[in-house]
Amino acid sequence: MEIITAIVLLTPLILAIAAFGAYFYQTNANESHKRHLEKLHANALVTTLQPDNNGNYPVRILQTGAILHPQAGNILQPVPNTLHYSPHVIVKGSHSVTDGSQIASLPTSNQFVSLQEPVKIPTFADLLRTGEIEEGLILGYKPSGEPIKGTWKDLYSSNVAGVSGSGKTTTVRFLASQSALQGAKFLIIDPHGDSGEESLASTLEPLNSSFFYGCKPAIAPDEIEAVLDIISRELQSRLHNRENRNPLILAIDEFTSLYRTSMGELVAKLLQDISQQGRKVNIFALVVGQIWKGSTSGGTELRDSFASSFVHRMKANQARLLLPTEEARAVQSFQAGEAFLYRTNGVIELVKIPLTTSQDVIKVASIAAFQASNRLTSDFQTAEILPPINDNWKSNISQLEVINNQASSPLQSVKAISPDDARVVSMFLDGKTISDIVKALHGEVAGRNLQAKNTEVQEVLRRNFKPSFDNNHCH
Repeated sequence: MEIITAIVLLTPLILAIAAFGAYFYQTNANESHKRHLEKLHANALVTTLQPDNNGNYPVRILQTGAILHPQAGNILQPVPNTLHYSPHVIVKGSHSVTDGSQIASLPTSNQFVSLQEPVKIPTFADLLRTGEIEEGLILGYKPSGEPIKGTWKDLYSSNVAGVSGSGKTTTVRFLASQSALQGAKFLIIDPHGDSGEESLASTLEPLNSSFFYGCKPAIAPDEIEAVLDIISRELQSRLHNRENRNPLILAIDEFTSLYRTSMGELVAKLLQDISQQGRKVNIFALVVGQIWKGSTSGGTELRDSFASSFVHRMKANQARLLLPTEEARAVQSFQAGEAFLYRTNGVIELVKIPLTTSQDVIKVASIAAFQASNRLTSDFQTAEILPPINDNWKSNISQLEVINNQASSPLQSVKAISPDDARVVSMFLDGKTISDIVKALHGEVAGRNLQAKNTEVQEVLRRNFKPSFDNNHCH
């Protein structure tokens, strides 16, 4: 009787344990079956999917059944300037051991074919020596060694971005030197121009025969203000007079530093005007800076108004303001002289900029001054626009010898003048009277003060014109 009672009492417990066990077994079986089906599904995907555009198949990880998608595109390979570089080669022909006593001979040197032959990019000196600097511009070289040719119409107004030592100054030298040989004129602003030989003002100073109105690079605030006034008036003058004009290039270094000064908004407004209207009348801007955030570079509207960019090595988060995400990540590993060229047509190309040294600029200055010494006919010593370079000087050995002999000391046939003097001269050559110039510079003045200001303007004109200058010319 007691046994029956115990069985009756334990029956619910036994049934509960059995039900729990059945539930646990079924759940585990379902999970196992599910994982098995997932692996079968993954395997089916791998065996049925086609490779992507780069020929890469998905890879199944056997332990988990997960699908791994290899990185699309070409993987960057070591290049000769890395410590672990080793040439990649293939061997033509087959070599095998015919019996155990013989060892296969090593392939001869002509049986190796290099897959990554480094491509040598010519320097600017090479291009000048071989006469490859022709009409138009070389914007850079593709990694294959092919030159990318164009004109300022392919750049319009351009910014050059990158950290210190990434090659910004070389890019500016390269473009400026070619432009000077084609007859372009320059106005240069460099707030740090007295910081050393590598500053933009110092490195382009030999090109004095190509300075617009002979105006020296502007460094001090009053000089910068004078240059801004000169180019602003020139832009308006050209917009109202549709004559063909040689290119005029406003080159600004340390732009992000300049923007933080009291003249920042004035500079930003002028650059927007040049970017939007200057290309119509051959006025362009070449603006160099390290940081291109909206808060430090004139706002996103100004940054976006530049039609092209040379983006050298810089942090990805900075580069994203100028380039798409993938290219922005890539610039972090660029070597000096490498850049992405973002052109006016929207195409982004990896370019290598030929090494252009300060000595190369001096050689270019010698050529330009040599031309100027034979062609200056204007009363004003810097008013003549140099004609574009042509094949005559390339084939004339005696001229080349003169230029080469002057390589370290450019001909000084044209004297550069201060931005303040250039401002007065530009107004005078635009047809302004002395009274107009005084009013533009100093506002309404009268009496002895007016007489003194008139005398100052006359002295500026006397200093910068040939002795034939006569007071009657000012009336």
